[in-house]
Amino acid sequence: MFVTVLYWIYCLAFALDFRGETGGSAVQYVFLLIALASGGLIVIAGKRSVFVVPGVYLVFLWGFFLLSTPIVALAQNVPIGNYVRCSLPLFLLGLSMLVMQVMAATRLTPKQLLNPLVLSGCISVVWRAVYALGVKRIPISEIRYELLSAAAPFFIGYVIVCFFFSTRKLPWDAIIAGGLVFGTLFISITRSYIATAGFAFLACVALLYGSLRLRQWTAGAIRSKLRQAGMLVIIGIGLILVVIATNPLVLERWIGRLFENAGTGADTSMDVTMLTRLAEADSMNKILADHPHRYAFGVGLGATYFWDEAYSQELLLVYGSRDMLNDEHFFPGHSTWVYALFSGGYFGLLVMTLLIFGGLAFAWRTNRKLSQPGVPPDEFRLLPFVVILCYFSQTFTANPFGDRYAGLLVGLFLAFPQVFLNRHRMAMKQRRQQQQQVMVPVMVSNQSWVADSNSPRLPS
Repeated sequence: MFVTVLYWIYCLAFALDFRGETGGSAVQYVFLLIALASGGLIVIAGKRSVFVVPGVYLVFLWGFFLLSTPIVALAQNVPIGNYVRCSLPLFLLGLSMLVMQVMAATRLTPKQLLNPLVLSGCISVVWRAVYALGVKRIPISEIRYELLSAAAPFFIGYVIVCFFFSTRKLPWDAIIAGGLVFGTLFISITRSYIATAGFAFLACVALLYGSLRLRQWTAGAIRSKLRQAGMLVIIGIGLILVVIATNPLVLERWIGRLFENAGTGADTSMDVTMLTRLAEADSMNKILADHPHRYAFGVGLGATYFWDEAYSQELLLVYGSRDMLNDEHFFPGHSTWVYALFSGGYFGLLVMTLLIFGGLAFAWRTNRKLSQPGVPPDEFRLLPFVVILCYFSQTFTANPFGDRYAGLLVGLFLAFPQVFLNRHRMAMKQRRQQQQQVMVPVMVSNQSWVADSNSPRLPS
């Protein structure tokens, strides 16, 4: 019970997090303290469960990388404040893997482990909207990334997995989560999440094909799923129509973002978002190229960079002034892979690749191992693979590991497959014990029969 309460606290710790001023705020330090205290106590309480394989291999990999980051930052003279802010989501990712390794050894069901994450994500989506519109007072006609919660990829994966595989009559938690996240995505005019939904959809199609080959669906179950899918489609279309009716500018902004050079009206050679990402990536590459030995271990988390001057003329058509173009940046960029190379060199790039693809392989192999012919697929067992894939889809145009709450969520899902392996092992152990208990009386009975048959007979 004590560990369960701590787990709920840990999952909710960063639900009210926000993109604050440089250096953070007192409120954010409180969130961090709550997360570290609750997560640390969970790990201490279940320290023996941390070392269960195979999940612990990802923990060791990531822990080894984290230990190297302060050394590189110190060697490259990265400001300590920059390093702390950029490394914090990565340390939370590692702590989350430890937490889930412990929770996997408890008696909580996968649904019970998921409930605090769903609640936390819903709070985060609502709070980001309240903070952007109410606190920062950004007009809804101009709002963009400020509206987005780091729980968005998680909810996209959750909704689509439920759409394909849920055996519950009406997954209200998925409907609420989907309504919140798709509503905010639609209002924020964020194109990259179209790819995220596409990744999740294709992953579920592949998983569905595998489950059909194992004959895990009956005709009645398929009919039920089709009715459920139709209901979810109707709800989704209704949500879009409501948003368009209440905010007609949304549709116009979407057309501009998709077909009119990001809606800027500027005569640039390509989308302005792509220009800024190229300016960022070229700048990072030149910083590394100035000292080629930096390609080995990078320039450290939190190292500063500027947008490349080669793109200034076109960007001036959009921004109108050089003030923003001359800003010094240190946040973790708009591409996980570019920033991994910049901050950690080829070593950091290799570790990031092993972490993400190792997590995907862990989730995939766990599902393959535990899938049985004739038994319906488990939506919760499929969820980690799809959610990790959703965050992976974001790594090309954004860096989800730059957000504290994202680090917490991704770490939990990387270790989530361990929950199912532990329960499978426990079930197998109980089955063996039951078989042994059945065999012992039989052996005793047989031994007594042999003794009786061989004993001398009394004369008649």
